[in-house]
Amino acid sequence: MKLIFAALLAATPPSAQSPDIVSLLATSAADLRAHQSPIADVRHVHAGQLKNQQSGATQLLICGEILQARATDAQDWIAFATIKMDDYEQWIGPSSDMFCKSPTVSWYPDIDLTADMKHDLGLK
Repeated sequence: MKLIFAALLAATPPSAQSPDIVSLLATSAADLRAHQSPIADVRHVHAGQLKNQQSGATQLLICGEILQARATDAQDWIAFATIKMDDYEQWIGPSSDMFCKSPTVSWYPDIDLTADMKHDLGLK
């Protein structure tokens, strides 16, 4: 019985308050603040597990879009990806697509991190 319960717990996706997600989200926001022009807005922020096809290992991934304050058009949203590694790695712009649009990502369907990212970036 304990084995079945442990297997069910392992299969349960984390919540937005999971320490790993909270930590990577804070790291992502800090990196965006440090290395991007002032950010006016953020949208479509979500988390998932990126599977390495060679090793089978998975890594926590956060993807979303930012709108810089200097953007001249509402269409100037810029994609980003932040990946948990030994530390983390962040990709901005089209290069983030290789992670965020990868067929090897298993998204956590019930986790919308947009409000949390806005908070971490100091946006309203």
